[in-house]
Amino acid sequence: MLKVFSHSNALVVQVAKCQFELNDIASLVKEEHLQASISLPPFDRGSSLWLESTNDQDMALKLLRCFENEDEGGVVSDWYCNECKENNDPSFEWCWSCQYDRHSHVKH
Repeated sequence: MLKVFSHSNALVVQVAKCQFELNDIASLVKEEHLQASISLPPFDRGSSLWLESTNDQDMALKLLRCFENEDEGGVVSDWYCNECKENNDPSFEWCWSCQYDRHSHVKH
């Protein structure tokens, strides 16, 4: 197990976990700031995201860099498909032209 991400808002951690799941990366969310008081909603307590296998570390860190840029309102640039060289919008995970996966480099 390897901790790769944490955030004060547990919903942000859940979104990052979903990105991992879309890329077949096994992960686990753990609560970090458990409090005796139930006054805070669950999404304000904070969580961390852990990889189940360190073999996925490189891919997970790439995904997190993209995710953090988007989360901070950073400008994420278009990307070019390695398969067909088509220009793709940053919101696309697969090439719109040939369905080549942006991160795992596999055709869907």
